[in-house]
Amino acid sequence: MTDESTKHSQKTSSDDASVTGAKPKWFVLPRWLRRYTRRSILLSFAVGAALLVSLVTVDLGPAVRERAEAAISAEIDRSVHIGRLGTYLLPGHFFIEDLVIEGLSLGDEPFFTSERTEISVSWWALLRGEVLIDSVEISGWKMLVESFSDELHNFPEFVQIESGEEESVEDTVSEVKQFMVTTLSFLHAHDGEFIYRDHSTPWSVVSPDAELILTKGETYGGEFSLDGTTLQIMSFEPMIADMQTTYELDGWFVDLTKINLFIDGVESAWTGRVDVLSWPEQIYNIVESDIDLPLMKEVFFAGDPFTVDGDGKFIGTWHIFDGGRELTGSFQSENATLNDLAFPELDGSLVWTVDRFEILDGTSRFYDGDFEFIFEMEPLGVEEPSMSVLETRYKGVDVTAFAEAWGLDGVRPDGRATGINLLRWPLVDFDQITGEGRLTVTPPDGVLLMGPLLPAIAEKNSDSYANVPFSQEVEPWYFPFGGEVAYTLEPEWIQIQPSWLATSYTVAEFEGRTSYGDRSHIPFQIDSLDWQESDRVLASILTAFGSPTNEFTVEGIGQVNGVLLGEFTDPRIEGLFTGESIRAWNVEWGSGSGVIAVENSYLDIEEGLFVRGSAELHLDGRFALGFPRPDGGEEINATVGMVSFPAPNVRDAFELEGYDIEGLITGEMRLYGLYSGPSGFGHVALDDPFAYGEPFDSASAGLLFEGSGVRPGVRIDGL
Repeated sequence: MTDESTKHSQKTSSDDASVTGAKPKWFVLPRWLRRYTRRSILLSFAVGAALLVSLVTVDLGPAVRERAEAAISAEIDRSVHIGRLGTYLLPGHFFIEDLVIEGLSLGDEPFFTSERTEISVSWWALLRGEVLIDSVEISGWKMLVESFSDELHNFPEFVQIESGEEESVEDTVSEVKQFMVTTLSFLHAHDGEFIYRDHSTPWSVVSPDAELILTKGETYGGEFSLDGTTLQIMSFEPMIADMQTTYELDGWFVDLTKINLFIDGVESAWTGRVDVLSWPEQIYNIVESDIDLPLMKEVFFAGDPFTVDGDGKFIGTWHIFDGGRELTGSFQSENATLNDLAFPELDGSLVWTVDRFEILDGTSRFYDGDFEFIFEMEPLGVEEPSMSVLETRYKGVDVTAFAEAWGLDGVRPDGRATGINLLRWPLVDFDQITGEGRLTVTPPDGVLLMGPLLPAIAEKNSDSYANVPFSQEVEPWYFPFGGEVAYTLEPEWIQIQPSWLATSYTVAEFEGRTSYGDRSHIPFQIDSLDWQESDRVLASILTAFGSPTNEFTVEGIGQVNGVLLGEFTDPRIEGLFTGESIRAWNVEWGSGSGVIAVENSYLDIEEGLFVRGSAELHLDGRFALGFPRPDGGEEINATVGMVSFPAPNVRDAFELEGYDIEGLITGEMRLYGLYSGPSGFGHVALDDPFAYGEPFDSASAGLLFEGSGVRPGVRIDGL
C-alpha cells in the first residue's frame, strides 16, 4: 500500500470513530481488569441475592405445623402448640414462633414457652442422609418445673420407654448419647426465665434472667447461668441468688462440673449430676460453702428475738429424687456468737429432708466449758403446725467469764455451771415457746456453801471476799456461789420449781413464776450468817439488773421470808424480817423483826422492833439501802420510837457532836433527809440523865433536827 493510501485509510478510520462514538484503542480496559470487574459484579449480585434469600421467610402452612405439633406431642406425651412454623429461603434454616409445651393438666401453667426458636441444619449433611443441626437459637423463653406430693412432677418424658420392651434403659441412653453427639453443634437459649416450684415442702426458685449455652467439642458441654434469682423456702424470708455453671453431657446425664452459687453475697462451690431421663433425680456435692450467720438468721428466724454473728463453712450433699430431697453435711465456725455470747470451735452435722430439718452432734466451747446442742424442725410440708425443738447441754462453764461477756454491771458470781435446757416452739411463732431446764452451779474448789440443810459452816478471815466493800461506782463485786435451779417454760410464764442458791454466808430458797422478767411472783426464804455479806450480794445483783445500789452498812444474822414481785430490773421485795446481833449506823441494836419491803434501793419497814436488854427501838418508814443515793434522793423518811434507849446510841447513830448527854431515852422522832444531817422533830424524856457532868432526876425536851442547813445539828426546845 502506498503512503497516500495509508494516510487515506487512517483518516477514514478516524472519521468513522468520530461519527460512531467508538473509543479509541488507547481507552480499552485491559483484559485482567475487565475479568475482575465482571466477577465483582457477579459476586455482589450473589451476596445480595443470598441476603435476600436469608431474610425472606416462608410459612410452611397449617398442615406442616399440625404434623410437627402432633409428632412432638407424641414424643413427650404432652400437648404442644406452635404459633408459626416456617423456613428461610436459604436452605436448612427454619424457625418456630410461639412454641408452647403444656403443663400436666388442662389449665395448668405451661411447662415451656418460647417466643422464637431458629434452627440451622447442614444442607449437605441432609443430602448425605444425616441430620446435623448446626445451631439452635432460642429467645424469649420461660420454663416452669413443678414437683408435687406423691412423686408427681410436670417434667415431660423426653424419652418414652414402654413396659415390656426388650431394650434396656442403658441401651436407650447409649442411643440417645450417640444421637446427641452427631446432631447438634451449638445451642444458645437467652432472655429466658426459669422457675422451680416444690409444692410439697414448699420451696421455689424464680430466675428472671436465665441463659444456656451448649457446644460440641469432644463431648457436649457448656454454661448455664441464673441471675437475680429469688429463692423462697417455706415461709422464711426470701434470698437473692446468682448462679454460674459449667456442665458436660453424658447421654441423658448432665454432669455439673463447676457451680458457683452466690446467695446474698455468700459464695458456695458445688459439683453435681442430673439424670434427665429419671427426672427429678439429681445429686450435688457441696465442696465448700461460706455461711454468713447473720444473713441465715434473718432468713430462717427473722421474727425470733435473738441475734447471731460470725461466719462458718459447710460441706455436704444435696440429693433430689422422686418424692423427696435430702441435704446432709457438716458445718463449722470459729467465731459464731448468739446474743453476743461466743461459741468458738462450733461444729456439727445436719439433715434436711422433705419432712424434717435436724442438727445433730452440735458442739462448741463455751466460756471455758463444753456446750452441746441438737435442733430439729418437724414435721415439714404438712398442714399441721411445724415445731422447732432446741436442746442444749453445758458443762463446766465459767460463770465469771460468762458474766463479763454478758456485760453485767455490779456482779461477778464465781462458780462453774452445768445444766440442760429444752425449748419447743411453733416454727413461725416463737412467742408460743414451752420447755424446761435445770441449772447446777458448783463453787470454786475449797469454798464451803451455806445450804438449805447446812447451818453455819464458814468462818470469815481477813482476806475473805465478804470483807470487800461494794459500790456500784467501782469494779464489780466477786463472790463464790452455788446451787440448783429448775424451771419450766410456758408461752407467758417461766415456772420456777423449788430451787436454791447460796454463798458461804447466805442461802436463798425460792420458787414461783415470772413473765420472762416481768410480773414476777417468787416466794423465797433467805437465811444469812452475815447481813453485810447478804446486803452486798443483793446490792450487786440489783445493780446488775439495772437498779444501781450501793451497800448498806449492817451486821448480824437472821432470816427473811418474803416474795419478789414485779420486774427483775426494778423488783419489789416484800417479807417478814427477823434477826439477831444487829448492828447498823455504828450502834448495836440487838435482835429485831418487822415487815419490810425493798424497792428502788429503799428499805421500807413497818412495825419494826429492835430489842437489846430493856431497851426498845420502834421503826416505821423508809431507809436508803446504800448512800449517797445515785439519784440524789432522800436517805431517811421514818418515825423512830424509843423506850429506855441509851442516849449515846442516838448520838452515835446520827454522828452528833457537842451533846454530852447520858441516860435512857423514851420518846419519838420524825426524821427525813440525809443520814449525815437529817431534818425533823421529836419529843424525848430521859430517865436518870447525866448531862455536862451533872446528874438529874429526869429531863424532857422537844427536838428539832436542822439537817445540813446553815446551823446543822439538833436544836433542843422546852428543856
